[in-house]
Amino acid sequence: MAGEADNTSRNSNMFSNLTLYDLNGDKVKMNIGALVFIGILMILGLLGNINTIFIYLNRYKPSNYRTFILCLAIVDLATCCFSMPVSLIILRFPLMFPYDKACQGFYFFTLSMCIGSSLILVTIAADRYRKICVPHGAQISVRMAKYICILDLLLASAFSWPSIILFGNERYEIPKHNVNGTGCYYNDEFRNTNYPAKYNYFLLFILLVTFVALLLIYVLIGKRLLHIQRKGRSNIQLSEQTETRHMDIRNLVYTDNSSTTESQKTSVARHHMTETSEVSRCLSSPDGEANIRPFPCEEDITSIPLKQVNRKQLLKLKGRRSVTINKILLIITIVSFVSFLPNLFLTIITLEHDDFLSKLSFTETSVYQIFSGSFYIKNVAFPIIYGLYDTKFIKETRKLYSFIVPPCFKG
Repeated sequence: MAGEADNTSRNSNMFSNLTLYDLNGDKVKMNIGALVFIGILMILGLLGNINTIFIYLNRYKPSNYRTFILCLAIVDLATCCFSMPVSLIILRFPLMFPYDKACQGFYFFTLSMCIGSSLILVTIAADRYRKICVPHGAQISVRMAKYICILDLLLASAFSWPSIILFGNERYEIPKHNVNGTGCYYNDEFRNTNYPAKYNYFLLFILLVTFVALLLIYVLIGKRLLHIQRKGRSNIQLSEQTETRHMDIRNLVYTDNSSTTESQKTSVARHHMTETSEVSRCLSSPDGEANIRPFPCEEDITSIPLKQVNRKQLLKLKGRRSVTINKILLIITIVSFVSFLPNLFLTIITLEHDDFLSKLSFTETSVYQIFSGSFYIKNVAFPIIYGLYDTKFIKETRKLYSFIVPPCFKG
């Protein structure tokens, strides 16, 4: 009798496990879209961020811009290496995820990286503001920029620590099939409380505050750049009038003194070389970015002969790089904000309405899972943005992979 009871119990357990496996398989079918979506993002993110790190590390001179871009790329690469693979495992085993600590670590790490990248974007905006709007004030050094990146990530970890408590293995009771499943979501202890919703509202608040702050900073930067461009145009007109008078005087002098000694020619050539070097110094700053400080540079430019240098072209070159950098960083900010919103709103809706997911159809659930992973888009989009707007990045990428192109197609 005891043997028969054991066999019955064993068969019942096998049936329960098999049923749970089948139910898990049904759930996975709804997650196929999200699995493919995140899988593609993971591959693109790995390739794009490795390429970004290599090029900015080896082809760009040390600067704050380079430091911040490298920091963002490392954060994105870490997300592609850890968060995305764990997301795929969670989607593959929605009712059979047994690793409680891995679940907690996943949410803590992923939130830390998301918040950290947002704080780094705020730091970048503040740095750009000081360079352009307060050019003669104290600036962030390259070394300080590295420390600030680390501080941003530590602060993000402090904001993310509640996830260690709130998240973990959640049990799913399926009375119809007499089985219990486990998934990676909120801990059973907090599932029916308002703490998860409060925490998500807190995350939404952080996101909105950072985005508003970033928009305000970039509006101020844009106004300053417009002011500099207008001032540059007025300086060009004044400079051209002054140079015309100087050239008239020089023509009179050259007419009266038609014979110029060889030593005088050499002296003039040296003088022109010195002025040309002054132009180079004005156009580029030590950190590899365009120098936006208008006042000293304008004095240098107006002292250079018109036939040596085209002033209008120089002033355009001086501001072009800075405008490009600001455009790149503004687009990155918008993409980061937009990609994070769907996941956050869906999470809040799910917490506020307990029956929200149960009412969704098969197709609606598939779409829900895809949008839940939308925050990973920014980890892939950043390298694409650099490739679209940073001409130096495009040039260096082409150089790096030129060996792939057959010789007959080059040139």
